[in-house]
Amino acid sequence: YEQEQRPTARKRVTGVALVTTALTTHQGAVRRAFGRLSPWILGRSGIQAKLGRTAGMLELAYKSGSLSKAKGSGQRLANPRLFEGGRLYDRLPRDDWAWVVWGTPGEKPPVPGDPAWCGIPVVFVPTGTIAEEGSPISRDKRVVLVRPDRYVAGSGSLPESIGQPGSMHQELRI
Repeated sequence: YEQEQRPTARKRVTGVALVTTALTTHQGAVRRAFGRLSPWILGRSGIQAKLGRTAGMLELAYKSGSLSKAKGSGQRLANPRLFEGGRLYDRLPRDDWAWVVWGTPGEKPPVPGDPAWCGIPVVFVPTGTIAEEGSPISRDKRVVLVRPDRYVAGSGSLPESIGQPGSMHQELRI
């Protein structure tokens, strides 16, 4: 997890340091120029979109990272709106791994204490509870292991089809 986050964190810290240096400079001419240009530059929608996506880490994907070895890993988990209110992320643990099991209407939810889940919380989401059009996941990827940052660590038809999530989870737990 740290290996994948480090380059992004370094870029963000470097960017913040540069902006802080520019904002807090004691050179009068530079400060005045920056004061006049920054509202115009930061007011442009393209700049705002780029800064917002970068600061919100929305441009990240982990397809080439060391944690992206499992089938179906590396993309951000969809966050569909639910009929009962809220979104899928609202049902996931805040700072922990989780299983998301996409079910069919009428299907029984999985038993959370089953050893196949390796002690990781299970969130069952029947497709009939999703308020948005279309199914967010294909039938062969109906079981998804989700990292704390909401990226998919692996997906498959069963928890066993993902690999060794229990050891991965224990190794990476903070």
